[in-house]
Amino acid sequence: PQVVLVITAVFGRIMWKYRDIGLVMIYKDTGCLMQTLYLVSTATNLAPCAIGGGNEMATTRWLGLDPLVEAQVGSFLVGVPENLS
Repeated sequence: PQVVLVITAVFGRIMWKYRDIGLVMIYKDTGCLMQTLYLVSTATNLAPCAIGGGNEMATTRWLGLDPLVEAQVGSFLVGVPENLS
């Protein structure tokens, strides 16, 4: 893919405000962002793909993040469709 987006969250900010439902809010916001990325990518004739698995801890370490403070919550790929390249 031409673009790889790694979506991270800073847990303390959300947990402070939303307390018990903080983690739910993080994943809902991530889902809304991914939906918007799908809509925009499709509208501009690009090939979007959300990644639903993988080793998030390894990516978090690779980015140099403290996983107790900020960690990966999603990833998204965008590329040019094969029939247009």
